[in-house]
Amino acid sequence: MKKWRLIAGILLVFILGLVVGSWGTGMYLRNRLDRFRENPETRKASILERLNRRLGLTDAQRSAFESIVNETEQKVGKSFEKHEAEMQGFIEESFAQMARILSPEQREKLNTLRQELEKRRKAWENKPGGQHRMHPPPPEE
Repeated sequence: MKKWRLIAGILLVFILGLVVGSWGTGMYLRNRLDRFRENPETRKASILERLNRRLGLTDAQRSAFESIVNETEQKVGKSFEKHEAEMQGFIEESFAQMARILSPEQREKLNTLRQELEKRRKAWENKPGGQHRMHPPPPEE
């Protein structure tokens, strides 16, 4: 009987360590990635620092890399805005298709859900750096 208690205790400690470790890692990464996504200057500085550290850039190279990173950031932002409008069209079309299948009561619930999602999206975009995002916001439940 004592052998089973020992095994159960070790398993419990292992499982709790796994859960706490996963939670802590998730919190750390979420915090780090949020700061990285929200501030374009932090993102660019981090990229340049990593390139400098790995490649041992000279001052001239670092300056040239900075220009390239800035230009790339602008291109990515423009491309995202272009494709975001196209994606919004797909979403509108999907909601219209869904609404045709639903009863009037269900359509009302779908419209409410859609308004909530749009409200969340706008709130996220209005956060500092939201308009320069590289990834969509995480879904909220």
